[in-house]
Amino acid sequence: MAAIVGPRPVGRLVAAWRAVGDAFCGLVFPWRCLLCGTSGPDLHAPFCEGCRAALLALSGGYEAASCPRCASPVGPFADLRGGCSECRGRRLGFDAAIALGPHQEPWRDFVLGLKHERGAYLAPALAALWAEARRDALAAAPADALVVPVPLHWLRRLGRRYNQAEVLARALAEATGREPRAALRRVRRTPHLVGRGRQARALAMRGAFAARPGADVKGRTILLVDDVLTTGATLGSAARALKRAGARRVVAVVVSRELRGGAPMTAPPTTTPELIRIGTRGSRLARWQAEWVADALRARRPGLTVELVEIKTHGDRDRNSPLSAIGGAGLFTKEIQRAVLDGTVDVAVHSLKDLPTQGPEELVLGAVPAREDVADALIAPTHRTLEALPPGAHVGTGSLRRRAQILHARPDLIVSAVRGNVETRLNLALDGKLDAVILAWAGLHRLGLHDRVTQRLEPPAVLPAVGQGALGIECRADDAATRRLLALLDDPEAHRAVVAERRALAELEGGCMIPMAAWGRTSPDGARLLLDAAVFDPDGRTRVAASLEAPLDAADDLGRRVAQALREQGAEAILEAFRAGR
Repeated sequence: MAAIVGPRPVGRLVAAWRAVGDAFCGLVFPWRCLLCGTSGPDLHAPFCEGCRAALLALSGGYEAASCPRCASPVGPFADLRGGCSECRGRRLGFDAAIALGPHQEPWRDFVLGLKHERGAYLAPALAALWAEARRDALAAAPADALVVPVPLHWLRRLGRRYNQAEVLARALAEATGREPRAALRRVRRTPHLVGRGRQARALAMRGAFAARPGADVKGRTILLVDDVLTTGATLGSAARALKRAGARRVVAVVVSRELRGGAPMTAPPTTTPELIRIGTRGSRLARWQAEWVADALRARRPGLTVELVEIKTHGDRDRNSPLSAIGGAGLFTKEIQRAVLDGTVDVAVHSLKDLPTQGPEELVLGAVPAREDVADALIAPTHRTLEALPPGAHVGTGSLRRRAQILHARPDLIVSAVRGNVETRLNLALDGKLDAVILAWAGLHRLGLHDRVTQRLEPPAVLPAVGQGALGIECRADDAATRRLLALLDDPEAHRAVVAERRALAELEGGCMIPMAAWGRTSPDGARLLLDAAVFDPDGRTRVAASLEAPLDAADDLGRRVAQALREQGAEAILEAFRAGR
């Protein structure tokens, strides 16, 4: 990129140049484009037409995301929240987010350059340009919305000489016809946040802002303006202060989004795949899952064509043998993975509990959408609950994990291996061929059959399988365009949880057929990642368990530590005996 050049000195001469007028500027104060240095006749236009067109093309490139659970819009920062506040039950503080500025790597220094002296000159011109690029998003705010900058502490403002958020807010208000208002003040000076993690930032910014007396924000929509958003701690704290003062809705408006390490967030390019082929098994549940992914992709990429390609797997062809007898990694996934590798399909949709932890290096887990309920479900039409089943009652399940946990709780029951699709296994209980069957709640709920459930078997009493309730969407590692597209469906909370679970399983060198259970989830306060795991012998006589927690960004390490804790309690011996007896 060409160096940013312009009239010198910048700040002090701007007012004088404008007063001189266009008639004299060409003779006395030659004008130059701020980006490329090209001379031009218009003193009031900071960019030449070519650079202006390039800036417009690059600006506003962040993709708006939707809540993965209810599809309501949550702005371009879904990874900060993992869904809308109604679904998550917690929020950063603001209700939506709009990114104005450029997203490509070369523009990082340019955006952050607003923080130095030249920014006082650049910010108004850029804010007007960005407002034009994001006109539709900004127009959604009511006409009486207030434009409020995030304030600096007075000592920091004194050292910096101006607040870039205030300059941007004034320019944005002028460009959109909204009223600017300094409605916030800093209650205390906060430490520098660079290098701090998400939780440390949130703690540092807690209570840092308050509404100014007479701010009059009650019942108003606020466009809360700042330059760069990293984890949302600063904007969240400021938004909560406005909410306490009665603001109805707070929309964060930022120039740029940066990830915690300082690297800018890269948005999808303007060119995306026009056709996506999804490989899926042929069962009703598998097709439901693939159709859900297809609909979600179409919603996020209007005009995208999505096709389903049905693929039979080894597990589908052998419907009679117990899973443990025909076991091995990839019973229900290997053929679909092969189709992705050879280009027959672009994307594979799996029930994540079926996906081996060790797969082809050429494939990546492109997305884990929001997770369904992880509970198991008992269908016992006569006796209703596990506790009420009489001794000797026949219970059917195709899972060694479920068998082990049921026998651990009720060793007087007879647990039989059953195969077939969801409806086939469900009918074994409904037709009276078995006293009860146990299935995953998620599959029944997705197919609208959860009304047949007589008892939910929930964690921690009954732990789920690794990845239970989650979908895993795979694509080729070198298919950058498809990876960016799938990223729109990813739920960070679900992804973290299954990474921890799958790492624990991989460390124990287990597959989806071993009698192991794991339950990863975010703590109620949203600050920690929790993982409970257990290993059983198939008859439920022996059980070892471990429960640990870690920071949200340490999912892989948490899985390793839980696996080690299970080993120290004897899990290795249980699994070796299981493998030897198969």
